[in-house]
Amino acid sequence: MILAIIRDKKVISHIGSEDEIQEGDTVVVIGNRESLDKLEELEFS
Repeated sequence: MILAIIRDKKVISHIGSEDEIQEGDTVVVIGNRESLDKLEELEFS
């Protein structure tokens, strides 16, 4: 689950379907260990 996106020193915490993760964003997530391990393996382009 994405809790927040940090972009340009601003925190976006009310994330909707229209919000996209952009290059340079920091994404704050929560989940079980298995899900976080899978997320870490993903490559974003």
